[in-house]
Amino acid sequence: AFRRRRGRIWAIRVALVVLWLVSWELTATYVIDPFFYSKPSAVWQRLVDWFTGETSQGSIWEQISYTLQEAVAGFVLGALAGVVLGILLGRSRLLAEICSPFIKAANAVPRIVLASLFVIWFGLGMSSKIATAFVLVFFAVFFNAFQGAREVDRNLINNARILGAGRLQVLTTIVVPSATSWILARLRWASARISPSSLTR
Repeated sequence: AFRRRRGRIWAIRVALVVLWLVSWELTATYVIDPFFYSKPSAVWQRLVDWFTGETSQGSIWEQISYTLQEAVAGFVLGALAGVVLGILLGRSRLLAEICSPFIKAANAVPRIVLASLFVIWFGLGMSSKIATAFVLVFFAVFFNAFQGAREVDRNLINNARILGAGRLQVLTTIVVPSATSWILARLRWASARISPSSLTR
């Protein structure tokens, strides 16, 4: 029953996509001027041309490679920085109070403004795209890591200290595992924020 239900759901989904594409094709052909609004057949033909030939900027595989490198590098660096600083500030009230206004001010700057500044500072190469991806990931992961470190059960920490656990042991065996669910949830969200359109070479 479950498989039949899933099959029916996917069949309806596919039918809706087909209906949408057909209506788009017909509308762009007979109702809307194709000069202003393309249609699926034209988009498909352009994709075929790109993947079998070259784009105006060279091979599309090379462009995809650059985009993946920018996305992966920015994601990894942003995630690492967000996790480390989030947990560090989450466990140190003094550091949190000192850095809080600066982090909030940086987070309040629109990402599109930062992306423009990165282009001015680092140029149009890979560095500016990595910096943009870094910012998109860092703040999302930082705040969740910070909150996850703050939400650790105090009783667990007190019991570990009574048993002789040091700061590093408490951090690695209690704080980090407790904050992992917070961090993973935000990493998944952050990975969707790094779109190819935001990292176009």
